[in-house]
Amino acid sequence: MKYVLFLFGIMVFCTVARGQENAQYIVSFLTGEQLHDKCKDFEQKEGDSHWLAKAAYCDGYIQAHFEALSYEDAVSRSSSPSATQLVAIVNKYLGAHPEKWAWPASGLVRSALVGAFPAPKKN
Repeated sequence: MKYVLFLFGIMVFCTVARGQENAQYIVSFLTGEQLHDKCKDFEQKEGDSHWLAKAAYCDGYIQAHFEALSYEDAVSRSSSPSATQLVAIVNKYLGAHPEKWAWPASGLVRSALVGAFPAPKKN
């Protein structure tokens, strides 16, 4: 019985080890240039499935940042912009600052949204 369990353990280990050799780990951040590439045609190519995936990614990325900023009280909670407005604001910011495209996109999105929807000053 011990021999069978030993062989079973070896098989499980080999299976797990084989699965790990094909695993890909990516540790990176999205740059401003990559976000600009995904968002620049946000409203231009409806019906194209490749465009749809890029637009959905862009939309979700920017809306998630806006929501997080609103929970931090970094942006005005009284404003409720549409997804199209949020993307347009970020696109305008990215277009005005191509020298910052190598920076992390999260910081650029934050700057664009905080600038467009400043939170009221606390007393």
